[in-house]
Amino acid sequence: MPRHQTEFDVVVVGAGTAGAAAAAFQAESGRRVALVEARAFQEGGARWINAVPAWMFDRAGVAQPAGEERHGVFGTASFRSPLDKAAVDIDQVPVWDVDMRALGDRLRRRALEAGVTVFDHARPLAVEHLDDRPVALELSLDGPNRSPRSLRLTASLFVDATGIAGALRTRVDAFKRWCPAIAPTDTCTAASGYHRIRDRDGARRFLDRHRIAPGRTLCWMGPEGGFSSVIVSVDEAVETVSFVIGTIADGRHLTGPELMKRTVDAYPWVGERLFGGGGLIPLRRPFDRFTTTGAALVGDAGCQVFSTHGSGIGNGMIAARLLADATADAADPGDPGVLWRYQAGYQRERGAHSAPFDVFRRLSQTWTPEDVEGLLATEVLSPALWSEGILQRFAPLDVDAIRRGLRAALRGPRVVAGVAPHVARMVAVQGLYRVYPREPNPGRLGLWSRAVAHLFGDPVEGLE
Repeated sequence: MPRHQTEFDVVVVGAGTAGAAAAAFQAESGRRVALVEARAFQEGGARWINAVPAWMFDRAGVAQPAGEERHGVFGTASFRSPLDKAAVDIDQVPVWDVDMRALGDRLRRRALEAGVTVFDHARPLAVEHLDDRPVALELSLDGPNRSPRSLRLTASLFVDATGIAGALRTRVDAFKRWCPAIAPTDTCTAASGYHRIRDRDGARRFLDRHRIAPGRTLCWMGPEGGFSSVIVSVDEAVETVSFVIGTIADGRHLTGPELMKRTVDAYPWVGERLFGGGGLIPLRRPFDRFTTTGAALVGDAGCQVFSTHGSGIGNGMIAARLLADATADAADPGDPGVLWRYQAGYQRERGAHSAPFDVFRRLSQTWTPEDVEGLLATEVLSPALWSEGILQRFAPLDVDAIRRGLRAALRGPRVVAGVAPHVARMVAVQGLYRVYPREPNPGRLGLWSRAVAHLFGDPVEGLE
């Protein structure tokens, strides 16, 4: 195949929301940036509707969604137990239902306007190293009306934004040591679909039966075990309906697509699917280390997700912003000390809110549908606590939460006794992430990693 070399300051692999944001932010700081995508450039990333807290756009420096990009406010919802016998209702939580296709397009346009060079239909073949530092990426380029060729990109910094597949993570030697394989039990199989409604009267009967108004979101918790969920949102005009479904990819439960088919087939009022998609999402806490000399992970590639419900769009954009801020004035954006600032900043800020919920997520996977019924029936989780989870924040316990816990202990002592120790661990995990080492120090990182691993019952992750 014909071959040539191209030099850049930064190469970002993956043109989804995290990757497009990372490329745009780096180019806006004056760097020469390449953005690599395996599919057609405009098809990168998620292709469905996703709930994203409004505050995350502000933190990432991305304008709030508007127009066709915004499908409504998710923060008016009713969370139901599997048998619909118990519920928690929330209102006025500032979380947008966002069309990921449109958001991705907006971020990719921003990257292009900042001068980013795009290579699409491009697949990584190999990463070249010099003294353990990645220095070049070899790609295979193919696509419509294009002769196959190889391409070698050099850069000071390589950014992996390819999601759970980790196209760079699995090829960079240091990450092979520091980032363990993601277990199926730490993986969500998700599916989403946006449909027309063929029978509006049938849809209204569905809403009436479940005591919910058009425009509100209905979420069944635990239909396939504790972590699983089925989310149904009928728009206010009763013209369209959105489904978002997730289960654990452990082979013991229905997959997301299987549960989606079962759900949609149960509602004859649902019409043709307009768009949607699915995939695997990592649920575990962020890797203890997701940078090395010359390389960094952003988004799902670094397990930067909110594990209780597998949301990663906002975290990925914030990670891209933190990476850009850390490297902005650096002569070498791949310098290990520079990248450590990004890593420490993310762990102390977002890790301190996401990682505690990995404790809760792991607990939830052990629950049966009956356990979920009991949890919601005790009302130990207040609407305020549910709202904080939707906003992807771990707030300290307040007086109301303590009072609810005491009342719940009287109604369901077994339920509370089973949850309380895990809440204590969540608080301890947040405390540890708040003190993630600010400077590169293998000894301090080793102590920190051992402490976190002990709280989670995990093996200690590989250290330098």
